[in-house]
Amino acid sequence: MIRLATIAIAACVLIRPAYADDKIEQARAVVEAADTDYKLGRFHEALEKYSKAYELYPAAPLLFNIGQCHRYLKDYEKAIFFFQGYLRDDPTASNHAVVEDLIREAKTELDKQQTSPDPVAETKRAEEAKRQSEQETQRRAEQDAKRRAEDDARRRADEDAKHGNGHTSRLLPISLVAGGAAAFVGGVAFYYYGQPRGPNEMFVYDDTRILGGTMMVLGGAAAITGSLLLARHPSSAPIAAVVPGGLFVGWAGEL
Repeated sequence: MIRLATIAIAACVLIRPAYADDKIEQARAVVEAADTDYKLGRFHEALEKYSKAYELYPAAPLLFNIGQCHRYLKDYEKAIFFFQGYLRDDPTASNHAVVEDLIREAKTELDKQQTSPDPVAETKRAEEAKRQSEQETQRRAEQDAKRRAEDDARRRADEDAKHGNGHTSRLLPISLVAGGAAAFVGGVAFYYYGQPRGPNEMFVYDDTRILGGTMMVLGGAAAITGSLLLARHPSSAPIAAVVPGGLFVGWAGEL
């Protein structure tokens, strides 16, 4: 890599007594401070000061100094821009050939940057991919845990219902017997008082024999079904079972 001690060029241009007005004096002071930053490797600070000096007094050598700062900061695209600007403003510069070499070198480095992945960007992409992968893994693990818990609860409920391990109740068959008996008695009453009788007979209802007969049949069937269920072996009976995950109403044991 070619290194040049060219910082003093701008200062020399600015110090000429013929142009010693206020802006030139200000620019010269800024350039001297920039020279110090440049020599100490503080290229960001030097770049800022050289740019300010150029605004005060647009001397062509300052463009070269700005280009050098960009080159050391590895901003080769801007370095090329300012080197070319320097040669346009001062086509007969004594270091013309050297600047041409610097432009070619900067173009080569720029091509490398554009074809090679940015390490910082690659690191950020890798970290983002890792973060997304961890989130996806966690999400799947949570879904699997939830699914296993639901399967376990369902399996325990099925086992409890099958073996009668829930909090069983004889409520269903007893309700069938009681309800069936009540319906049968009510059906008898409707049937009896629905028969044709004398005109002065109290509690005579027209057309209730069909309803009474139906109630007797259904009530009797319900009472008989409930009695049979109560008479069966305890290991085989309808139950209302409170099991993990909900309420089970059905059969327990063998049918």
